[in-house]
Amino acid sequence: MASTIMARTRGRVLEQSHRPVPQVDEPSSNVCVYPTEAELEVLVAYLSSRHLTVVSIGCGEGFLEGLLEQRGVEVLSVDLEPSPAALASVQRQRCFCREIVRVPASALFDIPAPSSSALLFCFPRRCPLDAYLQAFPACRHVVMIGDDGGVTSPVAHALSGRPGWTLVQEMEVRGVMRPIWCVMYERAPEA
Repeated sequence: MASTIMARTRGRVLEQSHRPVPQVDEPSSNVCVYPTEAELEVLVAYLSSRHLTVVSIGCGEGFLEGLLEQRGVEVLSVDLEPSPAALASVQRQRCFCREIVRVPASALFDIPAPSSSALLFCFPRRCPLDAYLQAFPACRHVVMIGDDGGVTSPVAHALSGRPGWTLVQEMEVRGVMRPIWCVMYERAPEA
């Protein structure tokens, strides 16, 4: 793993011990997506049927990642290292998953992403999707969760109709607004 990794937030809020993620209506003002049990089952079935682990880019508090971990999915949760001005705010955030790896922007493309991983972008904002796809060509699966109206960037259907990508499955998921889409894509094998 890159030597530039800051600290790892290990399932805690500074002094608060990790506890199971509850199935709640609105877990936190920082959480944008809180899928139902049925929606989670669909996503977990997709990942499990392909024997995929997850590399979640921009995981925030790791709420969705924690839900996936509780259902047996191996997840690497990654978020940006906070600026000195934002450090106190980040330290107050809850951490719903086992661990969040915080990296500086310069190391975002150095994270380990094996070919058996799906890249997960949950409610991305100003995310350089094309740069990630180029940096991780061995990752053949991408899960995009967001809207199509421009709140998330890129939008959930960003890879739809794009050469080399197939929309495998899509569903609407519960969150802070409607509609929020969970769209699962597969990259075509290189010829």
